[in-house]
Amino acid sequence: MAAAKIEAMWDYDMHDNSILVLEKKRGKLSLSEVGDFLRYEKSGSFQGNYVLIVRAGEATCGGSGWMDEEEPKGDQWVLYKVEQGEPCPVCSRMAPSIQWCESCGEPLNGEGPTKEQAFENVEKLLATMRREATRMIHEASTYEGKMAWYHSHLGSLDFARQMGLITEERRQQLYKEFGKGRPEKPMQKIDRKIDLIKRMQAEMDHRAEVEEKAVQFIAEGRHGEAVALLNSLDDSVIAGMQEEFEKIEAAGGKEVE
Repeated sequence: MAAAKIEAMWDYDMHDNSILVLEKKRGKLSLSEVGDFLRYEKSGSFQGNYVLIVRAGEATCGGSGWMDEEEPKGDQWVLYKVEQGEPCPVCSRMAPSIQWCESCGEPLNGEGPTKEQAFENVEKLLATMRREATRMIHEASTYEGKMAWYHSHLGSLDFARQMGLITEERRQQLYKEFGKGRPEKPMQKIDRKIDLIKRMQAEMDHRAEVEEKAVQFIAEGRHGEAVALLNSLDDSVIAGMQEEFEKIEAAGGKEVE
């Protein structure tokens, strides 16, 4: 007779904790077959770490035999998945690392780098990825391209956190540091015109104040001071603004960098 097939279904317990229900129509489930099922079924989609609560209280003890119901033929296990760095679904405490010993940091499987070495490697890799993302942001020709690289690196930080390679505190710190280089959206033509008009108006107001002061000096017979004050005005400022205005007009409806 062929072995009974194990069926799996995600559900929730009475406290809204996610559970994986494994059911077998005939025979009892064993730890070895459940382990193999979680590792290999559905291309490994069930892989992870689970908790099985074995209820062995007095209420679960068998009766005397009188009026006992017939024992069901199949079997059912309810598993709680434990995610590293997340609250345990059983005790609600933060789940410990499943890769390294919490006391000494040595790898639990006896292989690979220690926790300290792994974290150092991750920091080096993230720093390299940040430099590459920064370089591509500077080289991208469009605002959309710059933002794509910006969010790509933020996604790398999220992935490192999900894998337990950095803490949430470290992720937020790296977010803040990288956020200082967030690409700024280029000014549109109308925005640049408004800004330029404001600067031109400020320059004209300044020139008017200087000229008024020079007239006052002349009236007081302080011609030398009046000439020096007028010479302090820089005609190239207005000329530069005029040139900038012409560039905006020449750009048409395009964004102006």
